Amino acid sequence: MIKKNNQFFKAFKTNFSIIFWSIFIISTLFFLSKSFYEEKKVDDYLIEFKKQNQKIWQKNLQQEQDLKFFESKFYKEIYAKENLNLLNKWEKVIIFEDWDSWKKFFLEDFLKENFTDEKEITNAQKWAKLFNLY
Repeated sequence: MIKKNNQFFKAFKTNFSIIFWSIFIISTLFFLSKSFYEEKKVDDYLIEFKKQNQKIWQKNLQQEQDLKFFESKFYKEIYAKENLNLLNKWEKVIIFEDWDSWKKFFLEDFLKENFTDEKEITNAQKWAKLFNLY
């Protein structure tokens, strides 16, 4: 009877140690794989975070350039001219309805009055003739 109990305990002990170590190895593998998965998620998050950071940095740079432009004297002058109808003393506004009226004003009237004698033709007029603008 002692031999039977002894054999039973040896078999139980062997089976128990096999089951224990199997569970231990499986749980260790599970937690290691879970750890690797979480590390991969963190790496993916960091990559995405760096991309978003780069986009924000570029947007910030663009907005900084826009701010410099909007604070510039050039923009203030354009804004005053376009929206407030404020012109310098030497400036004059000319509004053209269509291309033909611009062509007639610039090529026929303005250039002839200001840049040519009756005998000479300027380079601008030569180019205009070449492209059938004059």
